[in-house]
Amino acid sequence: MSYLRFQRVLVLFGLVAVLAACSDEISHIDLKATAVSTECWPGNYPTPRAITVTPAEPTTTATAGVGTPTATALPTTTPYPRCTPIPGQPTSIPYPTALPTPVAYPTDIPRAIQGGSDTQLLMDLPGIVHNLDMAVHPAYGWPAVVATNQDWSGTPDPDHRRIFAQVYNPRARTWGRARQLNVPPEDGNGGYGGVAVGITGDGTVHVAWGGAFTPNKPVWYTNSTDYGETWSTPITIGQGCYNVQDVATTLDGQLVVLALCTPTDTTQWDVWPGLIQRRADGTWLPKADIRVDGRWGSVVLVGDGDEARAVALLANHSTTGTGYIIQKRLADPGGWQVQSKDLSPPPGYTRSEATYYLFRAMSFTRPNGTDGLTFTWSVYGANAIYAITSLDGGQSWGNTEAVVVYHDPEEGQPPLLDHRFSAPAYDARADRLAILYVASDTQSTFPPIGTHYAGWSVPGSGRWFPSAVPGSYQARIPLVTGAQRAAYTATAQTSNASYFWLAWVDRYQHIKVRSLDLNL
Repeated sequence: MSYLRFQRVLVLFGLVAVLAACSDEISHIDLKATAVSTECWPGNYPTPRAITVTPAEPTTTATAGVGTPTATALPTTTPYPRCTPIPGQPTSIPYPTALPTPVAYPTDIPRAIQGGSDTQLLMDLPGIVHNLDMAVHPAYGWPAVVATNQDWSGTPDPDHRRIFAQVYNPRARTWGRARQLNVPPEDGNGGYGGVAVGITGDGTVHVAWGGAFTPNKPVWYTNSTDYGETWSTPITIGQGCYNVQDVATTLDGQLVVLALCTPTDTTQWDVWPGLIQRRADGTWLPKADIRVDGRWGSVVLVGDGDEARAVALLANHSTTGTGYIIQKRLADPGGWQVQSKDLSPPPGYTRSEATYYLFRAMSFTRPNGTDGLTFTWSVYGANAIYAITSLDGGQSWGNTEAVVVYHDPEEGQPPLLDHRFSAPAYDARADRLAILYVASDTQSTFPPIGTHYAGWSVPGSGRWFPSAVPGSYQARIPLVTGAQRAAYTATAQTSNASYFWLAWVDRYQHIKVRSLDLNL
């Protein structure tokens, strides 16, 4: 380059620098914003050069649930026109500013996602677990689990049981250690004593279990105020009851224990419910014996404070289909009200010699503010699960609802799965009841393969889906809970929470827990 030409270039760059310093620079982002608002390119600034977008070829191995992308050319975009140029300035070339249509992406068919916590193994016990119960704090939702273990390997004596409890610590955000609650001598048959747990608003965990045909058949009680790290010395809160079926609690500290009681004479086998009430101040009232034939049942509490009311449902052992609803406003000084209730299913569903057992219950508040109650149970001697619901806090009841009913297969047909161990939950957002249950392959090696399933229903409608009753069987989808050989199953849920806790016995020795989101 000649010296003269170099000087001209240098002068040109200097002039450009001086002009730039004398005016504010407008960024390309500002230009684009102005173009979008005015739908034309402003001033006389140079537009960016046009870019041709070529879509990629579709991947041959990609799978698509809805549609498959193709290499079809994108539609031509309409460019923004140039705004009125400055007088005396040349018109610049317009630039298309509209973005090209994005390439379609393969998607799956929408489906409900089953959420919740991971499955955790809480206890791995020797022998066999005979009873299981679960409860949650009525406001904060942290859970506790109790179980009865019969250690056949450690002693030939069948009257040798151990009561275990394990509590979730919300401060540490982890489960505490499992603790044995019944002190030596560990007497009582684990198959009969039962055990139940409840949690009151102050965070106290309450556990009760029955005498299991030990002398005087005492009802034992203990509690923990430090998330299960330490427990009070067990005390006797009643006599003459071999089994504890359930414990119900209120936020202000009231308790009701439902026990099954028998005569002192062990040659007789009359069984009736016994209800033991504890006031909010910690005072235990004498056991109330309700002289009706009730071998299995459950109890729930509705309301709080002076308005708290206990509602229990017991099933008759002698006659299938006969039950008793027993209830009381806890603040009233009088006795318990007893009402006979026909629990018979539709004709032909269950044999008359079958027995109702394995009761579970819950209370819930519907979106309209009314209190609902649901009891569910299995049938010994028949392949069925039933439920009954009240939409007014126990004042009136609907008919028995068939959740799952299967008849024995005809000769030469493969055996059906066995259905039992039902437990309820409620989704307040959708106003739907759910009942979880176990379907077991009784032909598999012991313990049988057991998988969790669930049915749902609009409260009070009497219809459950997927339908699993004679004449109307629909396909069912198993719940992925982590169960392999599930048996006893329990649920617990804070009032109208969007999730619930699930506990079950796996392989008759493992106690597993997890939470599940309600996606109904």
